[in-house]
Amino acid sequence: MKTLLMRLGSIADLPGDDEETLLRHRILIYAGILMCAGGLLWGTISLLFGLYWESAVPFGYVVITAVSFCFLNIFKNFGIARTVQISASLLLPFVFQWVLGGFVSSGGMMLWSIAALIGSLAIDDRRSVWIWLGLYVALTILSGFLEPYLIAPKPIQTEFLRTLFYVVNVVSVTSLVLLLTVYFTRARERALRERKRAEEELARHREHLEELVEEQTSKLREGEERFRDFAESASDWFWEMGPDLAFTYGSDQFYEITGWQREEVYGHGREFLLHPKLEGLENEKWRDHFSILKRHEPFSNFEYAARTKVGAPLHISLNGTPVFGDDGTFLGYRGTGKDISDRKQAEAAMIAAKEAAELADRAKSEFLANMSHELRTPLNAIMGFSEMMKQQALGPHSNPRYGEYSADIFDSGDHLLSLINDILDLSKIEAGQTKLDERDLDVDEVLEFSITLVRGRAAEKNHVLKIDAPVDNVRLRADERMLRQMLINLLSNAVKFTEWGGEITMNSEIAEDGCLRISVTDTGMGIAPHDILKAMSTFGQIEGALDRRFEGTGLGLPLVKSLAELHDGGLEIESEVGVGTKATIWFPRERVVSNVLRASSYMSPLG
Repeated sequence: MKTLLMRLGSIADLPGDDEETLLRHRILIYAGILMCAGGLLWGTISLLFGLYWESAVPFGYVVITAVSFCFLNIFKNFGIARTVQISASLLLPFVFQWVLGGFVSSGGMMLWSIAALIGSLAIDDRRSVWIWLGLYVALTILSGFLEPYLIAPKPIQTEFLRTLFYVVNVVSVTSLVLLLTVYFTRARERALRERKRAEEELARHREHLEELVEEQTSKLREGEERFRDFAESASDWFWEMGPDLAFTYGSDQFYEITGWQREEVYGHGREFLLHPKLEGLENEKWRDHFSILKRHEPFSNFEYAARTKVGAPLHISLNGTPVFGDDGTFLGYRGTGKDISDRKQAEAAMIAAKEAAELADRAKSEFLANMSHELRTPLNAIMGFSEMMKQQALGPHSNPRYGEYSADIFDSGDHLLSLINDILDLSKIEAGQTKLDERDLDVDEVLEFSITLVRGRAAEKNHVLKIDAPVDNVRLRADERMLRQMLINLLSNAVKFTEWGGEITMNSEIAEDGCLRISVTDTGMGIAPHDILKAMSTFGQIEGALDRRFEGTGLGLPLVKSLAELHDGGLEIESEVGVGTKATIWFPRERVVSNVLRASSYMSPLG
């Protein structure tokens, strides 16, 4: 029963209704339920006494109330339901009194009337309440004046029935008053408890929120202090620009380094700090930087020459990140800056030292070239006379040992002349004085010529020389003397560093990228991987057994490399100790005239 009453009392409730509104809903609905109970009671009594037509009034009220509650449950229109309910509560008791002919004028309508008065409390407009109460008083007075003129009382009116109706009315009214008093007292106490509980809950939430705010504020304060400590101890500084790309913030380190004051920098752009003698806004670097700023993009390691307050140069490196609002509005830039003056000075010193070293190297090369010319003239005379003496052009020697001495002088002179020629060629290349005498060369002819020149020395060590899969109809645009010199140097090295009875192969091919590659492969002693770079350096000789067993100045491979680079090519060395070495010269495709490959092999027989 209690659950049913609670459900009926909540049919007009809506989400968000306050306590006062909910209380009005309960008053109207429960008053209507009591009126319906009274209507059923009076209707039943009327039927028992044969008042069939008169019973329609109380039963009609029950129907009106039921329809009003259904309307309220469906449409949630409390105003219309309240108007219908209170109007029926005020009018129908008087109509019932008039129909009965004053039968209940002394109190028969008290139950409905009091319920109607209580129901009027559901009206939230006090002016409307007074109107309803005034209407009730007016109807009561009107009933008193009209009672003598009403239809005659029914014959069933007896003292017993009057007493019965008095008792029913008194009990009903008393019960109603007590029930409503208890209900509304409890409702008020419950509302007060709920309000107190809500206030306590709100207080707890407020305290919790204050604790959270205090905790977050403390963390934020610690974070700010930590950030400030880092910023003060870091060598970098922090900066900030507004949407107009003017400075709005700079950390203390910047002002300590530059000597500027905050008010002197704020409101100016980065160009304000530019050193006028070292930087210019018109160069490409600054145009690119301003373009990035206009596009609101991040940047890093932007370097430029700034000025301190006294005009001293200050080299700066900057990093920046654009800042946007929640709605995407550009707010400016934030970033870091670093003083890189020491690094720039070190770079300048390094460049100066490099230029000085290059100048000294060129001076050395020029000196060697000049000395080589000075040495070549007397050396040619020595070789010429020693050759005449070796061939006994002016008659036989009186002592045979003079012939041996003459041959030794000629061989030593020839070796020295070869060394001087290598030094002279390398010096010219380093000094930039070498010019290419370019022409279209038949690659096959150059290979065969080069291998012919070293055939004699190879035969002395019983080596096998061969040209494997040479290219046919390929012409290379190059300097013929230099190309021959490169190939002869590689072949000579292969012959020198290959043990007795070895194999030396010369190969030429067109690579997939169109380059011409000429390689010399031997089965010699090989070079360790960590010694290859040293072998290709000027005067570089590998320490160990090779130095003790074979003569050499260390100019062969560097000279080949330099000559190949003059032709826009290069030299590559692949070697393995105990297996052999493969030296490859390559020329770019722009120098290759034709590339028809002939699958054949040329073997150079050695008698």
